[in-house]
Amino acid sequence: MDVVLTKKIGHPMNQEWAIGAVSLESRVIDHSIDIPKEYIEKEMERIRKILTEKYKFYNGQRQPLELKDKIVIIVDDGVATGNTLKATIELIHKKHPLKIVVAIPVGPPRTAYELKFLVDDFICLATPDDFMAVGQYYFDFGEVTDQQAFEMLKKANEKFA
Repeated sequence: MDVVLTKKIGHPMNQEWAIGAVSLESRVIDHSIDIPKEYIEKEMERIRKILTEKYKFYNGQRQPLELKDKIVIIVDDGVATGNTLKATIELIHKKHPLKIVVAIPVGPPRTAYELKFLVDDFICLATPDDFMAVGQYYFDFGEVTDQQAFEMLKKANEKFA
């Protein structure tokens, strides 16, 4: 198991509204929203610095897993705009996997429809018409810290080593 680090680019007036997403090697921007290019470039640079540090935290000197000709399963806690997941999919496509599978519990119908055409297999358990946010479908949607995620990843990799 490995992590792929992506982060949304928030709208300058509302950081929760994703206008795009960025990874260390890819980006997805919603060009239908009129945002100055300078803002987007500055945010991408800022976010990539954060992601670089997080990558060092999670992997140290270890290289990312080789994905060429592998079946890659991307799991997320759910999607709203799907921009972060789209950036992740774009990044994974560049690694030439045999197959990409996305598995999520919930997302809005339109986003789920868009995502299913970007991967080989798309699994989404619920696409409610009244979708407002991922968190509304969880009893506890508390944030998982980097330390908690690191420990879970370490434990999973030790189990399957």
